[in-house]
Amino acid sequence: MRNFLGTILACALLVTSAYAQQRSDERQMVVPLRDGFVAFRLEAVRAVGALGNSANISAVSELEAMVNPQVLVDDEQVIHRALVDHEGNFIFGYDLMVEPLAATKQFKVTVRPLDPAFEQRLRARNVSAALSAATPQRVNTFPRSADEQLIDDGDAFSLDLLVNATTGIKIVDIVKLSFDRSRLWDAPTTNQQARDFTLDNVELAVRDYKLMVNRKLVGGGRPTRGVSGALLWFYVQNKGRFIFSLTPRVGYNFQKIGVIEENRISFVFDGNYYEWTSSAPILGNGGTWNLWVLYDQDYIPDFSVAAEAPLRPVNNQRGHPSLPSRLTAIQESNIGAWSGPFQTSANEQSNSEPFMRNARVLVGAADRMENLMPGRN
Repeated sequence: MRNFLGTILACALLVTSAYAQQRSDERQMVVPLRDGFVAFRLEAVRAVGALGNSANISAVSELEAMVNPQVLVDDEQVIHRALVDHEGNFIFGYDLMVEPLAATKQFKVTVRPLDPAFEQRLRARNVSAALSAATPQRVNTFPRSADEQLIDDGDAFSLDLLVNATTGIKIVDIVKLSFDRSRLWDAPTTNQQARDFTLDNVELAVRDYKLMVNRKLVGGGRPTRGVSGALLWFYVQNKGRFIFSLTPRVGYNFQKIGVIEENRISFVFDGNYYEWTSSAPILGNGGTWNLWVLYDQDYIPDFSVAAEAPLRPVNNQRGHPSLPSRLTAIQESNIGAWSGPFQTSANEQSNSEPFMRNARVLVGAADRMENLMPGRN
């Protein structure tokens, strides 16, 4: 059976002939300079004083499911770093000036607030975002320019962008500079030993999804990047998270209550009928298959929004004090997509339950249960 491979989307945007190159399997974005390279990588870490020393894998998945990082270069060789949602609404942005000093093998670096004029040009390119009520008047950014610094070849520095006030987990941008492309975060080439084939090597995949609860649309309904893995999951606000597997998992209370029918997952839980549809077959070339479902009642998104646990900018950046309520998947990895609140028609709104009209939806994938529920089996 052929595995259904998840779609990998490039999120590098071009403003002139300078371009940003992304490789999704490395969670980095690379910008070539006139002399040298700049690489960006978004990470989740715990703030000083927060419980624990580092963010767990589920927290990283939440980060990847909420923000879509982009790198843009203008004709003045200014690098614009932006975090946006799938509708083009801006979450955070800043500018980076980099001057390579080949003679000393160093880079002269200055971090600045996002240029308002450039911000307006970007808004003009995205009509749907400009008309969205979720679009803030100003983008969250740094309050002032940082002092100029010299960075040695191959060194990196970090920038705190956003913090979850409830969990203490920060969204941090790590920036690495080098004159040699091979000194960046490229995954090393290794000779892997042969392994036995198991069902964990079979991928489930969902893309351009729609999520229905009791025949009411609560999430999706627009083009989105796909998610794929041995395990799929979705989360509906006020309902909890559901994890899907082709087999039961030792130590976890999976129930065989779901069915895969070509491009649809369906099941009934607690009197509610759930349908999760994809634009392509979910398993290989299709077919009808039994599916094991785990209800994760205790799941709380590490990077939630609104009343759950609002993210806020670090250091009181200018712009709105809270993030837009619509966030989406990071396109640098194959985990997660965000949609909602989804706007239904007038007839649907009159018949929908309150949680359906306002529900936020997260979807994602993983290869191991330990990545989704660390220490909980």
